[in-house]
Amino acid sequence: DALLLFLPHSTEETGNDIVAAAHVAERMNAQPEDCLILKEDCGARRLKSIMRECDFVVGERTHSLIGSVSVGTPFVALTNRRDTRTHGIIGQMCGCPEHIVDMDVTSAEDASGKALELFANRAGLRDSLERVRRRLSKQIDELSRVVRGFTGGSSVETQA
Repeated sequence: DALLLFLPHSTEETGNDIVAAAHVAERMNAQPEDCLILKEDCGARRLKSIMRECDFVVGERTHSLIGSVSVGTPFVALTNRRDTRTHGIIGQMCGCPEHIVDMDVTSAEDASGKALELFANRAGLRDSLERVRRRLSKQIDELSRVVRGFTGGSSVETQA
């Protein structure tokens, strides 16, 4: 009883998420009316607005996972052990290693089980992600103050 919404984060010819979503949707055990593929490049702000309204995100692209964290939407990150960006940003910097599933060492059944476990606990995850979001926001504010202090409150300019 869910609507599966596919959100493209890349619409370039190589690595087009719209094409990938169509392939996934074809192979799913779901009715066509249960899946919706957004077929336009929305930009980060619009994608985050949509993600904020979702109950849960299953993501592979690092930027989609960053979006989930930044709006506090519970998620599972499907990746592999060599993906240093997802492990570094989502696992270490955001402090969400329990959301990461390395597909190169995890069976499909175990990955599905982990995703379902996270989904079942999404209310608690939303609360913990809100704490992560506030912590990261505070760090960004502190960094902004340092940069403003360094530049004397003016905008940073580069000289050629």
